[in-house]
Amino acid sequence: MQYCPHCMQLASEDPFCSNCGKPIAYTPKEHQLPPGKILEAGKENAYLLGAALGQGGFGITYVALEKSVNRRVAVKEYFPVQCCQRMENGQVIPKPGMDSVFQGGRKSFLEEARMLSRQKSISSVVEVMDYFEKNGTAYLVMEFLDGTTLQQKIMKEGVMQPEKLLGKLPKLLTDMEKLHRSGIIHRDISPDNVMWMPDDTLKLLDFGCARSMEDGKSMTVQLKHGFAPVEQYMTRGQGPWTDVYALSATVYYCLTGKVPPMAPERLENDKMLTPSALGVQMRAEQESTLMWGLTVQPKARPVSMEVFKTRMFDTLKAGNFAVEEAVMEKEEKTGYNESNVPVNTHYEQMQQNQPGENVPQQPPPRPQNKLGMVIAAAVALIVAIILKMILSY
Repeated sequence: MQYCPHCMQLASEDPFCSNCGKPIAYTPKEHQLPPGKILEAGKENAYLLGAALGQGGFGITYVALEKSVNRRVAVKEYFPVQCCQRMENGQVIPKPGMDSVFQGGRKSFLEEARMLSRQKSISSVVEVMDYFEKNGTAYLVMEFLDGTTLQQKIMKEGVMQPEKLLGKLPKLLTDMEKLHRSGIIHRDISPDNVMWMPDDTLKLLDFGCARSMEDGKSMTVQLKHGFAPVEQYMTRGQGPWTDVYALSATVYYCLTGKVPPMAPERLENDKMLTPSALGVQMRAEQESTLMWGLTVQPKARPVSMEVFKTRMFDTLKAGNFAVEEAVMEKEEKTGYNESNVPVNTHYEQMQQNQPGENVPQQPPPRPQNKLGMVIAAAVALIVAIILKMILSY
């Protein structure tokens, strides 16, 4: 029985699939497992692999068929190409001198899979259904998503209008807050890791670089320049604010078509233009919030997705300073009072690990009282006129 390696539907003798239209013949690239390979996960579950959907520095993702329920899924294989190699029989072994690095990464991969498998109620995050060890490496089984990444959407349709994209963000931001509260940061948000689903919702993909916030160790990752904040170049000091920057950079790219400058290059001479300077028409409050999320210094950014969401959306609805004051209170805290997580348990630990000398720390920007500014300016003008009159005598 032959399956199409692209859509995993039964194939006929025709050279092209009657379901997806793609050629049945498929040759995997170097390092990739061939279509038809069966991965057995215990006594009950087995996955029939199809074509590779993508390959990054940490792993290879395949489309697959879960045989017991005839369900299409995505299977991610832990395969850090820099420190491992594949044998002819499909086994994965560390490269010489890389055993401890490979084994440590595999352990983290499985621990992260275990944590992510518990997040069943977060609909904006891809669901992790299974995880197991095989072929000397580890595998993560996720729901198959039949959508379009933001990168693909931009390449096909061009930049997005603010009202179209920003209207999809509240649900994603709320779910990202839930993920952070559970102790997980993504660390690799970019246009090719956020998918636009057929029902017009957004879904966050690819947790191959995720890490627990409880781990105080150095956290390394292959960076996507322009979307990675400065603390990721220094390996420490990462937290929810790290994802805030990456998501803000992703939104910036979708609105402008421009990849933000590399974060380290912005430390001394920040030449990053606002969306409005690039011709994007959007609310001033939302633009300022977006640029706040793109602040270079980690401690000067929103401390959480909740703060970011509140400033961008809830303030506009309130139309007064009540919500602004709530935002200020959130900025001053590094934990959560209203959750089961003790105050400062995760955030205080990560804030203490923030970069010091290399990244000057500044307090988050505070909302300003516009009436007070007008009064102050008027007083200054009157004083200047009086002084001028006195000097003229």
